[in-house]
Amino acid sequence: MRAREEETEEVMDLPSTSTAKNQPTVPVEIQKLVLEIIYNYPGIWTKDCEIEWGNLTEEVKTKSKTDVETNILKLVFKSAKAQMCDKLKELILDKRLELSSVESELQKWPLYSTFEYYRKILKRYEEGLWFQQKRMIDLENRSVMEDEETLGRIRVKHKNEIDRKTRTAILEILEEYPEVYGNIDTTINKDYQPIADELVFRTNVAVDLPVIKNIVKSTRELLIKNLKTNILNTKLNRDEVEETLSKWIYYPSFRYYRPWVKESEKLFWEMRGEADKEMEVDTPAVIEEVEHQREEEAMEVTETVETENVAIPESQEEKKSEEEEDLSFSFDPESADEDKPNLPSAIVIRYNPPKQTESIRFVQEYKSEIPESCTEARRAQNHGSQLLERSYPGIPNRKFGEPDNKKFGADESLTWPVQMVLEDPEDKNHWMTYFEGWNIAYKYSEEYLEETAWYTLKVGKMKKKFLKEMEKLDKDAVDEYRSRASGTITKSFIFDYEDVSYFHSKANEQYGFAPVLYISLTKKIRPPVFHFIPINILDKSVFQHCTKRMANKPFHSLRALKASRTTVTNPGGCEKPEKCVCDKRYDLVYDKNYVQYVQTDSSGLLNFSDVDPNQRALSIECSKECGCSSKCPRRQTQRGQKTPLIVFYEGKKGFGLRAGGRIRKGQFIGEYTGVIKKAGEGDDTSYEACLGGIDENLVICSKEYGNAMRFMSHSCDPSARFVVVHSRRQESDPLIPRLAIFALKDIDIAEEVTISYWKEDVIEEAIKKGTTIECLCRTEKCKKLIPV
Repeated sequence: MRAREEETEEVMDLPSTSTAKNQPTVPVEIQKLVLEIIYNYPGIWTKDCEIEWGNLTEEVKTKSKTDVETNILKLVFKSAKAQMCDKLKELILDKRLELSSVESELQKWPLYSTFEYYRKILKRYEEGLWFQQKRMIDLENRSVMEDEETLGRIRVKHKNEIDRKTRTAILEILEEYPEVYGNIDTTINKDYQPIADELVFRTNVAVDLPVIKNIVKSTRELLIKNLKTNILNTKLNRDEVEETLSKWIYYPSFRYYRPWVKESEKLFWEMRGEADKEMEVDTPAVIEEVEHQREEEAMEVTETVETENVAIPESQEEKKSEEEEDLSFSFDPESADEDKPNLPSAIVIRYNPPKQTESIRFVQEYKSEIPESCTEARRAQNHGSQLLERSYPGIPNRKFGEPDNKKFGADESLTWPVQMVLEDPEDKNHWMTYFEGWNIAYKYSEEYLEETAWYTLKVGKMKKKFLKEMEKLDKDAVDEYRSRASGTITKSFIFDYEDVSYFHSKANEQYGFAPVLYISLTKKIRPPVFHFIPINILDKSVFQHCTKRMANKPFHSLRALKASRTTVTNPGGCEKPEKCVCDKRYDLVYDKNYVQYVQTDSSGLLNFSDVDPNQRALSIECSKECGCSSKCPRRQTQRGQKTPLIVFYEGKKGFGLRAGGRIRKGQFIGEYTGVIKKAGEGDDTSYEACLGGIDENLVICSKEYGNAMRFMSHSCDPSARFVVVHSRRQESDPLIPRLAIFALKDIDIAEEVTISYWKEDVIEEAIKKGTTIECLCRTEKCKKLIPV
């Protein structure tokens, strides 16, 4: 926060005249030249270091025959950035123009042709402005703002008047709306205004913006102080620290900020380790004792469950097996018509090649939008009277309600698709039913839904079974969740979860993939915010890099270049083993000493019995060259996810991934999607997965764009693993590397889908160096500590 404020203070107008003391004059033509060079050669200034700025200095000197100091070049750049900020603020906040009007006004701005590049740098800043504009308009539309009597009751509080209740209310608003706080951290101070506005509507208390800012700052400092006291002074172990924090009156609101102080917390534990060697020796014994107690408790729970399930009537067993069979999800968009156009397997942005292919979708910019098939949701977004206080990419924030029924619900020619069905704890034969785009609940019998909304009912039954399994972990929490769901869900976070589940599943459905649901048994945890994409995104440079690789060549060209080594003799599970060229392709392109070659059998399963878990694995899928159909067992990623998945809030671990159906050992679970980029681009690698085996220089980053696979937790005894996949339907399609997840063991419904984030030697090395944190996998093979 402080760094952002310092940067803002340094911004000033372009120095066309020498107005500051000892400030040299920079001619206007030099200023324009600097901006044009930066615009045309963005790689020159990728980071603020002497090498890049030195290159810029040389370029200016070459083109203008003039020497300009590096600090002046930096000043020109920051000034241009500031003017872009001011222009965006003027159009979005001051004039409150819509997006199309903002674009039109910017095009008229004489400086925009040069400044346009800096708009990309200010993406987060501009998002903050749009959020502020939305809040300002919403506030004006609220009838409470027109109620003079209500306004008269608003109490203004200043720094010395803030009580515990008001402070807690501010922190709760920040916790419930992380997107607001994210904007605060990266943009100007005025982003505190939405929090102040929300506080007025919740408590009738108005608080000065500097006071809110001070509360945010003091929250961080107080949390750090508390952690320091518990770790260094009181010398509590990790479990005791958590227990002590849970008793702290402010912690329910402060929990959200814990990740922000992780560096300080890590430092405290490191200082503790240096100061107390004896504690370091005792820790494993303490952990072993705690784990032993947990195992005994788990055995007691298992014995209780087994006792309760001893006598199950045969009729119930038959009903159970019928339900399991009915809940299988199988979609194949190609099976109905083999000649239909290929669905795209990747999206390339900012590139329009002269020769295009059906397998790649080329767009200038990718935006998460409401799926085109969701016509009623789109209609509600334009005309619905109910505004939901949320912001999720590709998810509408407006719905129709009772007031809209007469005008928008009377057209009998329209078909209202059923969005979700929720089990009614009081009536086992009926389901609470909600239609797409509407917040009105109806109750329908299961028999009626079987005829009119069988697919949505199947998803509802799958969720019901999942919750039944989760009762083994926390029955009270599941019962409370059911109670909230059967009530007025528009007033709870459950509606947010149901909407995110529905529209992400709709995005999957376009590709024939199984649904993905989001569930949290904890009240105040909102669904994760990210751009959901079933396929990968890459830019022009990465696309061209992929097409230039030898593996991209069609098989006949590879065979002409060199003879096959024929090291692989097992044809695998291809429908046409006599024609399959996959194994020969592996011989021609890949190094068996570098990557392990794995093949699906005739059942579509991978056998990992002879595969080293610490070495990369590669699978090659069939193309048209093999002569097989789209149903061939060696086309798993081409057909995509067929088992429903649940993104479930796991408490201390955050969101994790669980199975929504049974998954067999060796079965394909899904594809890890995101933005394919060059390795080393960006500082945060927490969501990156390497594509080594096909291309060591590329990674898939799912931090902002991805699918349900981005939520897989680490485990020292994982249930799944990554397999790099060479896959394309046509030989003429560009070969874009893909990353599949296959099961290492049988995974039942409601069980976690986990992977190992690190190789064993990496974990052991981190333990030796002491650069570790506590592992939360809780498996028998848990190493207790994992790399930071």
